Amino acid sequence: ERGKLLASACQMCHKIGSTGVEYGPDLTAFAKMQPTDVVIRSIINPSADISQGYNGFEVKTKDGKTIHGLMLSDGNPTIVASQGGIVQLIPRNKVQSKNGLNRSLMLSAEQLGFGSQEVADVVAYLKSIK
Repeated sequence: ERGKLLASACQMCHKIGSTGVEYGPDLTAFAKMQPTDVVIRSIINPSADISQGYNGFEVKTKDGKTIHGLMLSDGNPTIVASQGGIVQLIPRNKVQSKNGLNRSLMLSAEQLGFGSQEVADVVAYLKSIK
C-alpha cells in the first residue's frame, strides 16, 4: 500500500496499470519485463540507462524560454512533449537552439525525496501488479 501511494508521483509521466500519463515508459510493463535490480537502478539513477525513444532534448527559444522534453517532431513547428504530457508547438522562427540532454528527463529517487525504503516499497508495488 505504501508503494502504491508513493508510485502515484510517477503517474505524472508514466502509466501504471490503467492510470497515469503516457509520457515515459509504461511502468507496469517495464517492471514485469525487468529484473528487480534493474527497476531499482532505474529509479535511483534514471540517467544510467535511458529507454530507447526517451532521449530528452532542450529547446531554447529566441524569447529566452527553455523547454525540456521529448522531441516529437523536428520540423516546422518543432513539437516537444514535456512532463505531465504537455505538448508544445514551437515555430521554427522562434527556435534559438535544440540540443540533446546528457541526462534523463526523469527525476531521481533523491529528487523525489525517496530513501531506500521508499524505493523498495515502489518496486514491490510495481512488481505486484498483475
